[in-house]
Amino acid sequence: MLSCRQNEDNNIFSAAICGNTDSILYCIKNGVDVNTTSPTSDTPIILAARHGQMGTIKTLIMAGAFVDQQNDNGDTALMLAARHGHEACARVLTSTGSDLDIKSTDIHENTALIEAVMMGHKGIVRALIHAGADLDAQNSQGNTALLVAVKNHRNQCLKYLVNAGASLDIPDRLGKTALTCAVENAQKYATRQLMDAKKRAAL
Repeated sequence: MLSCRQNEDNNIFSAAICGNTDSILYCIKNGVDVNTTSPTSDTPIILAARHGQMGTIKTLIMAGAFVDQQNDNGDTALMLAARHGHEACARVLTSTGSDLDIKSTDIHENTALIEAVMMGHKGIVRALIHAGADLDAQNSQGNTALLVAVKNHRNQCLKYLVNAGASLDIPDRLGKTALTCAVENAQKYATRQLMDAKKRAAL
């Protein structure tokens, strides 16, 4: 068990990374702020989400952790869970009031949904759609989740987004829609899905 007697702040970060809830509770009992930040502004819950520690996330939330705290890159716990494919963590965070649509403050300005689509984490994409994430939020390049799905060849994610009603006609900063990108890159599946969706929308 990690000791928190000598350097409690550092130890709560270590405990969050390795999922040692006993040490986290010990640190909190001994006066460590559950929202204390590392030199890069990571909080314990951000570290727990990055490393897939679902039980630790639950413990930190119960202790009063701010779920939407952002680090120096503007990442929240939910964004990191989405990026790294930790579906159970993402589901806990979406069910406990995390802001689904907050954007990172780095040059990309991605949402959690865009992060999940980019990495092809299908279960997290479905969870975020079900939780009510904004399907049409755009990042700094004007990409929506649907555009990201096409550009990264994430066909199953594309299917989920189309079926959920994502806008088909929002262009990126270069003026290209999802269908334009699919056609230009000879993506047969994506082109067919998008054309069928447009036909259904026209009925």
